Order: sequence, then C-alpha cells, then structure tokens
Amino acid sequence: MDMHELKPEAVSHLTYKYSKVVCEHEGKSFDFLCISFDGIYGGTASVKDDTAFMEGIIAQAVYIWPTECLVIDLARLEYEWGNSIVRMLNPVETFLQDGIMSCVIVTPAVGKKAFGDMMRASEYRSIPLADSIEQVVAQFARP
Repeated sequence: MDMHELKPEAVSHLTYKYSKVVCEHEGKSFDFLCISFDGIYGGTASVKDDTAFMEGIIAQAVYIWPTECLVIDLARLEYEWGNSIVRMLNPVETFLQDGIMSCVIVTPAVGKKAFGDMMRASEYRSIPLADSIEQVVAQFARP
C-alpha cells in the first residue's frame, strides 16, 4: 500500500489569505469575510487546476466562517483569459440564490477589462465588481 499526504497547495501556484474585515460607520457595525488570491491565473498550473483550487478554497471558507457578505479579492491576481474562473463561485451559488449571502469581487489589476467582460457575460453577472477593498467598505458604509 502506498499512502501519501495531499495538499491543496500542490494543485496550484496561487496563494490565498482569509481575512475578516470589521467596520463601523455611524454607530453601526458590519463585517465581511474576504478571500484574497495572489499569483498568475493559469500561469504554471492549468486553468482547470487554478479554478478547482480557488473553488475549494472558497468552499472551505464559507463553510468554516459563515458570513452575510463575501468579498473575493482578485486585485493581486493576474488574469488574462479563461472563462472557467467563474466556477470559483459554485460554492456560494446556493447562498446567493437564497439571499443568505451577498458577494462582491475585487477585480484583478492585470486583466481587469477581460475579467469584467467575462463576468458580465456569465450567469453571475449580478455580482458587483469593485476596484478595491476600500471601495467595498465605502459601499457598505452607505446609509
């Protein structure tokens, strides 16, 4: 028998970070779960592997830390092509449809136009796109 440990990081060269952002505005407190990805999408791994990796990381986060708002921060991700990246949203689809969770995507600095065009043509076109975490916070702080 041959048994060896499997690590998600072996599937993709992308890195990620989970954060909880807590803000207060005019006496009201709100928070959201932020998942940040860094690297070149489809760089050294296949697009399929990067998408599966992102999908798994997002699924893990929303089940461990339930949230009313998820921010997927792709600002440090280099994106050039690949429509399969929308599959990263599969783990949150039911939450979105049931109104349990909202989602905002901070678009990649590299590949912003291509990513925006692809998202607007996808089944997830209703998910708002932002340029930065600060823009997301400002949006939530509105009365």
